[in-house]
Amino acid sequence: DNIYPHISSQASALKKEGEERERGRKEGEGRKGEEKGERKEEKERKKTGEKIIILENEKEAKNISEKLRKEILKGKIKGIKGFDGKYYLINTKYFAYLRSKIIKILNKPMKLGEIAEKAGAGEEECKATLLLMAENGEVMEKRKGIYAPV
Repeated sequence: DNIYPHISSQASALKKEGEERERGRKEGEGRKGEEKGERKEEKERKKTGEKIIILENEKEAKNISEKLRKEILKGKIKGIKGFDGKYYLINTKYFAYLRSKIIKILNKPMKLGEIAEKAGAGEEECKATLLLMAENGEVMEKRKGIYAPV
Protein backbone atom coordinates (compact mmCIF):
# COMPACT_ATOMS: atom_id res chain seq x y z
CA ASP A 1 0.00 0.00 0.00
CA ASN A 2 2.99 2.31 0.55
CA ILE A 3 3.90 3.73 -2.84
CA TYR A 4 7.05 5.63 -1.85
CA PRO A 5 8.34 4.16 1.42
CA HIS A 6 11.65 6.04 1.19
CA ILE A 7 9.86 9.40 1.12
CA SER A 8 7.92 8.75 4.30
CA SER A 9 10.82 7.22 6.21
CA GLN A 10 13.21 9.96 5.07
CA ALA A 11 10.74 12.70 6.00
CA SER A 12 9.96 11.07 9.35
CA ALA A 13 13.65 10.80 10.16
CA LEU A 14 14.24 14.45 9.24
CA LYS A 15 11.25 15.59 11.25
CA LYS A 16 12.35 13.54 14.27
CA GLU A 17 15.89 14.91 13.98
CA GLY A 18 14.55 18.49 13.97
CA GLU A 19 12.27 17.78 16.92
CA GLU A 20 15.16 16.26 18.88
CA ARG A 21 17.29 19.34 18.23
CA GLU A 22 14.43 21.57 19.34
CA ARG A 23 13.92 19.50 22.51
CA GLY A 24 17.64 19.69 23.25
CA ARG A 25 17.46 23.46 22.93
CA LYS A 26 14.63 23.59 25.46
CA GLU A 27 16.38 21.56 28.15
CA GLY A 28 14.77 23.57 30.92
CA GLU A 29 11.33 22.04 30.18
CA GLY A 30 12.20 18.68 31.71
CA ARG A 31 11.44 15.07 30.76
CA LYS A 32 7.66 15.43 31.03
CA GLY A 33 7.63 17.85 28.08
CA GLU A 34 9.83 15.50 26.04
CA GLU A 35 7.54 12.53 26.68
CA LYS A 36 4.55 14.60 25.61
CA GLY A 37 6.40 15.57 22.39
CA GLU A 38 7.27 11.93 21.69
CA ARG A 39 3.65 10.85 22.21
CA LYS A 40 2.48 13.63 19.88
CA GLU A 41 4.95 12.56 17.19
CA GLU A 42 3.91 8.90 17.45
CA LYS A 43 0.23 9.85 17.33
CA GLU A 44 0.87 12.03 14.27
CA ARG A 45 2.82 9.24 12.53
CA LYS A 46 -0.08 6.83 13.05
CA LYS A 47 -2.58 9.45 11.90
CA THR A 48 -0.75 10.41 8.71
CA GLY A 49 0.46 6.97 7.67
CA GLU A 50 2.70 6.69 4.63
CA LYS A 51 0.65 8.77 2.19
CA ILE A 52 0.76 12.21 3.75
CA ILE A 53 3.14 14.29 5.84
CA ILE A 54 1.89 17.16 7.98
CA LEU A 55 4.38 19.76 9.10
CA GLU A 56 3.67 22.22 11.88
CA ASN A 57 5.84 25.14 10.78
CA GLU A 58 7.69 26.76 7.90
CA LYS A 59 11.13 25.67 9.15
CA GLU A 60 10.15 21.98 9.06
CA ALA A 61 8.50 22.46 5.66
CA LYS A 62 11.61 24.06 4.15
CA ASN A 63 13.89 21.38 5.59
CA ILE A 64 11.84 18.46 4.28
CA SER A 65 11.09 20.18 0.96
CA GLU A 66 14.83 20.50 0.34
CA LYS A 67 15.37 16.83 1.13
CA LEU A 68 12.44 15.74 -1.08
CA ARG A 69 13.21 18.20 -3.87
CA LYS A 70 13.69 15.53 -6.54
CA GLU A 71 10.36 13.86 -5.76
CA ILE A 72 8.58 17.21 -5.71
CA LEU A 73 10.09 18.28 -9.03
CA LYS A 74 9.16 14.94 -10.58
CA GLY A 75 5.58 15.49 -9.44
CA LYS A 76 5.55 12.52 -7.06
CA ILE A 77 4.62 14.77 -4.13
CA LYS A 78 2.27 17.75 -3.95
CA GLY A 79 2.31 20.30 -1.17
CA ILE A 80 0.17 23.12 0.15
CA LYS A 81 -0.04 25.40 3.17
CA GLY A 82 -3.41 25.34 4.90
CA PHE A 83 -5.17 28.25 6.56
CA ASP A 84 -4.37 26.48 9.83
CA GLY A 85 -0.69 27.28 9.26
CA LYS A 86 0.25 23.64 8.69
CA TYR A 87 2.03 22.38 5.61
CA TYR A 88 0.62 19.30 3.89
CA LEU A 89 2.68 17.03 1.61
CA ILE A 90 0.72 14.31 -0.13
CA ASN A 91 1.75 11.49 -2.41
CA THR A 92 0.48 12.39 -5.92
CA LYS A 93 -0.91 8.93 -6.65
CA TYR A 94 -2.80 8.91 -3.36
CA PHE A 95 -4.04 12.44 -4.07
CA ALA A 96 -5.44 11.29 -7.43
CA TYR A 97 -7.11 8.27 -5.80
CA LEU A 98 -8.69 10.29 -2.98
CA ARG A 99 -9.64 13.13 -5.34
CA SER A 100 -11.68 10.74 -7.50
CA LYS A 101 -13.49 9.45 -4.40
CA ILE A 102 -14.24 12.96 -3.18
CA ILE A 103 -15.58 14.03 -6.59
CA LYS A 104 -18.08 11.15 -6.45
CA ILE A 105 -19.10 11.92 -2.85
CA LEU A 106 -19.26 15.72 -2.80
CA ASN A 107 -22.59 16.64 -4.40
CA LYS A 108 -23.63 19.21 -1.75
CA PRO A 109 -21.91 21.19 1.02
CA MET A 110 -20.46 18.71 3.51
CA LYS A 111 -18.37 18.76 6.68
CA LEU A 112 -14.81 17.48 6.50
CA GLY A 113 -15.58 14.60 8.89
CA GLU A 114 -18.49 13.44 6.75
CA ILE A 115 -16.37 13.55 3.59
CA ALA A 116 -13.60 11.57 5.29
CA GLU A 117 -16.04 8.97 6.59
CA LYS A 118 -17.68 8.45 3.19
CA ALA A 119 -14.30 8.39 1.43
CA GLY A 120 -12.91 5.87 3.92
CA ALA A 121 -9.90 8.08 4.64
CA GLY A 122 -8.57 10.17 7.48
CA GLU A 123 -9.63 13.77 7.97
CA GLU A 124 -6.07 15.06 7.46
CA GLU A 125 -5.71 13.19 4.15
CA CYS A 126 -9.05 14.55 2.98
CA LYS A 127 -8.17 18.05 4.15
CA ALA A 128 -4.92 18.05 2.17
CA THR A 129 -6.74 16.76 -0.91
CA LEU A 130 -9.54 19.30 -0.55
CA LEU A 131 -7.05 22.16 -0.12
CA LEU A 132 -5.35 21.18 -3.37
CA MET A 133 -8.71 20.74 -5.10
CA ALA A 134 -9.79 24.21 -3.90
CA GLU A 135 -6.55 25.67 -5.23
CA ASN A 136 -7.42 24.10 -8.61
CA GLY A 137 -10.97 25.50 -8.49
CA GLU A 138 -12.66 22.10 -8.14
CA VAL A 139 -14.19 22.69 -4.69
CA MET A 140 -14.64 25.60 -2.34
CA GLU A 141 -14.59 25.93 1.43
CA LYS A 142 -17.90 27.67 2.15
CA ARG A 143 -17.20 27.98 5.87
CA LYS A 144 -14.47 26.57 8.08
CA GLY A 145 -14.50 22.80 7.56
CA ILE A 146 -17.46 22.79 5.13
CA TYR A 147 -16.67 22.05 1.50
CA ALA A 148 -18.86 22.24 -1.60
CA PRO A 149 -18.47 21.38 -5.27
CA VAL A 150 -17.87 24.29 -7.66
